[in-house]
Amino acid sequence: MDKLFRVTLLNGDETWILIHIEVQSDYDAKFPERMFTYHITIVQRYRRPVVSLAVLGDTHPDWKPDSYSYGLAGCNMRLDFPMVKLLDYEARWHELEETVGASAGRGCRRRVTTERRRSSAKYWRCGYG
Repeated sequence: MDKLFRVTLLNGDETWILIHIEVQSDYDAKFPERMFTYHITIVQRYRRPVVSLAVLGDTHPDWKPDSYSYGLAGCNMRLDFPMVKLLDYEARWHELEETVGASAGRGCRRRVTTERRRSSAKYWRCGYG
C-alpha cells in the first residue's frame, strides 16, 4: 500500500512524501531485502522521499526485522525502517482498537485467537472490516 501525502515539515517547508506500508503475515527471511527493493523502486519511480513501514502479523515473537544492508569492497548500503509487530499489542488490543478503529482491532484479535486454536494453520492475516 503506497500513499502520497503533502505535509508541512517542522521547519515550515511543505513537501510531498510517499508512504510505503508493507504487511507481512508470516516469517520470510527475505522480507528485509524485499523492503529495501520496494523502497528503492519507489524512490526511482517517483523521485520523492519515501517512508517505508513494516507491519508484521506473524506468530514468531522474536522475528522483528527493521533493517536491510549489504556491502562489498567499501561500498555499503543500508535501509532502516520502522516496524510494528501486532503480537506486541496482544495484551493491549484496546489501544490498537483506539488507534486503527474498533472494527480493525477486533478483526486482528479474532484472527490471532483463531490462529492459536488452529495449530496446523501456517499464518494469519489482519483484515480491516
